[in-house]
Amino acid sequence: MNVKKVKEKLSRPWVAVNLLLLIVFLAMVTVHIKVEPVNLDELLSIGNDVDSKNLCDSPECITLSHELLNYQDPSVDPCVDFFQHSCGRFHEQSVSESRLQKKKHILRKQIREFLHKIQNSTSKSENLMKLVFDKCEASKKTSNDNYKISRDAIHDVFNDIKKIGAWPLLDKNWDGSKFDLNEMLSNLVKLGATNLGLFQLDFRILTEGKFVRIAPTLGSIVHNSTMISMISEILEANGVQPDSEEISKEFEEYSSLQMKLAKYQSSGKLSISLPGVRSINFSSLITEMIHPSRVSKIFGKIRVVTSEHPLFFKSNETESLDTIIESTSNKTLANFLIFNYIQSSYNIMKGARRGNCEDDVRREFPRASLRVFMRNFVDKGNRDGVKKLTEELKKNTLEMIQDTENLAPPVKESMLKKVEAIKVTIGYPDHFDPPGTLDKEFENFDLDSTDSYYRIFQKLNRLRSEQQMEFIAGETPISPIKEVLKVNANYKRSKNALTVFAPFLDDPFFDITYPDYVNLFFSGFLIAHEIGHSVDANGLGYDENGKPMDGIRLEHVTEYGKQGQCLVDQYDNYDDPVYGKKMNGTHSINEIIADWVGHEVTWRAYKKMDTSKMLSLIGLKDINMDQLYFRVQSLLFCRERDTISLEETLKDVYPTDNFRVNGAYARVCGGVQLSGYITYESGEEV
Repeated sequence: MNVKKVKEKLSRPWVAVNLLLLIVFLAMVTVHIKVEPVNLDELLSIGNDVDSKNLCDSPECITLSHELLNYQDPSVDPCVDFFQHSCGRFHEQSVSESRLQKKKHILRKQIREFLHKIQNSTSKSENLMKLVFDKCEASKKTSNDNYKISRDAIHDVFNDIKKIGAWPLLDKNWDGSKFDLNEMLSNLVKLGATNLGLFQLDFRILTEGKFVRIAPTLGSIVHNSTMISMISEILEANGVQPDSEEISKEFEEYSSLQMKLAKYQSSGKLSISLPGVRSINFSSLITEMIHPSRVSKIFGKIRVVTSEHPLFFKSNETESLDTIIESTSNKTLANFLIFNYIQSSYNIMKGARRGNCEDDVRREFPRASLRVFMRNFVDKGNRDGVKKLTEELKKNTLEMIQDTENLAPPVKESMLKKVEAIKVTIGYPDHFDPPGTLDKEFENFDLDSTDSYYRIFQKLNRLRSEQQMEFIAGETPISPIKEVLKVNANYKRSKNALTVFAPFLDDPFFDITYPDYVNLFFSGFLIAHEIGHSVDANGLGYDENGKPMDGIRLEHVTEYGKQGQCLVDQYDNYDDPVYGKKMNGTHSINEIIADWVGHEVTWRAYKKMDTSKMLSLIGLKDINMDQLYFRVQSLLFCRERDTISLEETLKDVYPTDNFRVNGAYARVCGGVQLSGYITYESGEEV
C-alpha cells in the first residue's frame, strides 16, 4: 500500500469515516448468521479507557481488526483451545487456505493487473515483460490444443536448425567429412541451449563458491511417435518431403545413443576441473555462454566443476564419452544433436504453457518482476522498517543466548559469533538500489512483437545463460533464475544468510501504518523464527561463515539438548485434533526450535517496548497488550482444517498449525506461555 496515498485519503475525514463504516457494515453482514453482530461503539472502542483519536484507522489496521474480531470463535474457551478460539471461524471469513496463500493470490493479481495496464513504459524491462505477457495471452486464445505447434514456431525451429549445422535428413548430399562436432556444439550454445545431448551445462552454488557444471544429460520425456511426427511436420512445413522410413531409422539411432549415454550412474561427486574428454573443447563452449562484449571482463572469473561420471573420466570398466563419439558415425552424431535440440524445444514450440501468463512472466523475469512489485505495491519506508526490526531482533537473540545458562563457554561464543555475523538481505540486495541498474541488464537484449512464442523463449534462454555467467563471475548478487517473490523469509546455513523476501515487506505481514508492536508480533516472529534456524539442531553444526564444524551438535550441548528433547517429546505426545497422538517430533525438531526462538525473541523485544503512546487497534479495548501478542501471532497460523493424510503430514518438516499455537504457547518445556491471558467470559487468568 502506498502510504502517501493512504495519508491523502485519510486526511479527508469523510473518506476515513465512510471507509470505516463500510468495513464495519461488511463485517456485520458476513457474520450475522453465526454470531451476534459487533456493536459499532464497541468496534470503535469509544469507551472510558480508549480515546478514539488514539486508534489506528489506516486501511491496513482496520483490516487487521476485522480479522482479529471475525476469525475468532468466542464460544471456545482460550484456556481449552487457543487455536480454535483465535481461528475457529477463519474458514467462514476467507476464501484462501491461509494468510500465506492469500498473499500469493494477491501478488499474482497485482502482477497480472500491472501487465494489463502498462503501456509504453520508460523501463525496458517492463516493456519486455508486457510483450511476453501479451504474446502468451494471444497464444492461449488462438489454440486450445496443448499439442499443436504453431506454424511460426515450426519455421523458426527450422531456421535455427540451419544455424546449428548441416542436417543429414535435410540434405541428401550431406558430406560426413565436413562434420565438425565442436562447431555444432558451439552453435547450439549460441542459440541458448544448455542441454547438448551428449552432456549438459548448468550452474551450481556450492560451499566453495559458484560454478558452471558439466554433467550427464537428463533427457526430457517425449514419446517416439510424437518426436517422429514433429520432425516430419518441421520438414513438410518448410517444403521438404519427409521420408518416414528414413526418419524412423535415424530416430532409432538417436534413441540407441541416448540409452548408451544414460547407461552409467554418476557418483554424485564433483571434480573442480574440466572433463578428460579430448573430442570436445569445453573451454570454448563456456566462452560462448558469455555475451561477446563481456568475455574479456569475466571469463577469468568463471570456475568449472565436472560430475565424476564415467563419461568424463576414463575407467577400465566403462566407455568414456571419447570412446562413444569415436565409435559413432558423423551422420548419427549430426542427427543426434539436431534431434536433441528439437526435443529440448518441444515445450516451447507448443506455445503458451498451461499455467497463468503472469506466472510465465515472473518465471522468465524474476528480478524485473521484483522491481515492478517494489516500485508499485510497496512503500519504500517498509523496507527500511523491516531492516530496523531485523537488527533489533538480532540484538535480542544475542541477549537471549548470552542469558542462557549452562552453555559451555566455547559453544556460547560460537553461537554469539554466528548470530552477530548473519548476513541480511531485505527484499533485494542493495546492488539494485541505484535507478536503472536492473534495466541495464537488458541493454543488449531485444524482443520484437513479430517474434513467435518459440523465438521469444529461445532468446530468453540465451539471455538467461549470459546472466547466469555474470552471476557465476560475481558481477551480480542474485541468480537470474532465483524466485525472488516468495511469500516467505529464509535462513541459509551454508551462507549464514537471512533473506526476507519482498512480499513480506507488505501487509498483512508488515506495514508502515501498523503500530510497531503489530509489526513485531507479525513480521518480527517470522524473522526471529528464521534466525532461530541458525541455532537449531542442524544450524549448530555450521560456523559464522557457513562452513561445517566438527564436534558441536544438539546432543553435545547438555542443557540445549535437554530442551530439544523436551520439545521432541512434547510434539510426540501432542493430541492433535485431526491426527491424534501420532506426530514425529524428531522429524520436525528444527522448525519447533525455530518457533521456540521466534517466540522467545519477540517476547523479549516486546517487553522492552513502550506501547503506551502507540495507536490502539479498533474494537479490541477489552484485550490487553500481552493478550494481543498471542492473538496477533495466532493469525499467522489460521487456516482451514487439515485435509491431507497423516502420511503426508508426517513428511512435512513443519508441525501442525494447531500445535504451533496450542503446543507452542503451552510451553511445557519453558519459554513464553499464555500466562496473563484473561478469558473474556470469566475474567479468570489462564
